Amino acid sequence: QAIVRYLARKHGLGSLCPSDPKACADADRWMDWNATMVWINLRPIFWNLVRTPPEKRDVALVTDSRNKLAANMAILDAHLANRAYMIGDAFTMGDIPLGTAVQRWFNLPIERENFRNLEAYYRRLQARAAFKQLGVRLAAAGALEVPVARELAWEAEAWRMRLQLLATRRLERRRFVLRKPAEAQVENANAPAG
Repeated sequence: QAIVRYLARKHGLGSLCPSDPKACADADRWMDWNATMVWINLRPIFWNLVRTPPEKRDVALVTDSRNKLAANMAILDAHLANRAYMIGDAFTMGDIPLGTAVQRWFNLPIERENFRNLEAYYRRLQARAAFKQLGVRLAAAGALEVPVARELAWEAEAWRMRLQLLATRRLERRRFVLRKPAEAQVENANAPAG
């Protein structure tokens, strides 16, 4: 979430990161809610059904987590009843982590309630040019099934943003070190990098 915030504030101020403080705080709130409420329920389902061999899966945990995740999705569905995206009519940084969660909700092999607003939101996310372009490229490159290509598209976008952040941080750190006098570098040798 921190990487998405950083990149949105640095490269998308006024678009991905709303310039209005209230809208920006709202986007932050939904990102935090995703990290603290949605992901803790989605993670056990994802790891058990996607990353764990069938004989080692914790079915009781998957069932309990699915029920809790359905409650999370009901909150999203109600929130999306009168808006196109999490903050309003525009796609923002608040939609990126939640879009990943919604993507998994609709593609994991689990029972799903009929959340019409959430389904419409997911279709809007899928209609975005970047989503379609990356999904098509991944599917064509590896002849992947569409749900797998969609999952990889979200993961690839998240990693692209992380790598861009790391590259930017390294460049900024190098510029900072090059500008400091040599004695200041020695004096601060034990200071945490930042």
